[in-house]
Amino acid sequence: MKMQSIFLSLAVLASAVFANAQNADVKDPKAKAILDKLSAKNKSYTSVQATFDYKLQNQADGIDESQSGEILFSGDKYKLNIAGQEIVSDGTTMWTYIADADEVQISDVPDDMEEEDAFMDPSKIFTLYEKGFKYLYEKEETVNGKKVDVIKLFPENPEERSFHTIILKVFSDDLQLHEMTIKAKDGNNFTYLLKTFKPNVPVTANTFVFDETKAGDVIDLR
Repeated sequence: MKMQSIFLSLAVLASAVFANAQNADVKDPKAKAILDKLSAKNKSYTSVQATFDYKLQNQADGIDESQSGEILFSGDKYKLNIAGQEIVSDGTTMWTYIADADEVQISDVPDDMEEEDAFMDPSKIFTLYEKGFKYLYEKEETVNGKKVDVIKLFPENPEERSFHTIILKVFSDDLQLHEMTIKAKDGNNFTYLLKTFKPNVPVTANTFVFDETKAGDVIDLR
């Protein structure tokens, strides 16, 4: 599974709601206040380590798949483990290690990522709403006795996106992301449920560099 599919398929739920959003250029002040606080809080961290459950569902096609993953990121650098792959980026180079094949693929991180690709960047997960989205505060829910604010995001230029809605669920008390669902135009729903969240984890210069000696085959695509 490629990084792009993981983060369009790196989560945080139909047509009536979408239609309403398209009829108004909405940037809900209540939603914005929550998102601004969430963004500011996460920007204050030097690094974040998190584990999550990932689910792909498509009711029409009978798809219901789940897996777990772990991510560590600092700035534009990250290390992601999911579906038998380890994806590491130091902001310039990206290594994708495929365990079953015992091979690592090396590629450059594009200098001029298209908007859709930039959205896939794991380091942008807490600030993705800041550009190119409308957002609405939908409701308050209770999860395991804790209040959760539910916010919907809609792309301002939907014709340029492969998805039409993102749903964020944020814990009210500590402003921690709980869940993100991406609803794609092809009927796929990609949900990321945050299980653990640890900020300011110590990292070194080598944390986001893959040791190529771990792989049997090295494929340099640069």
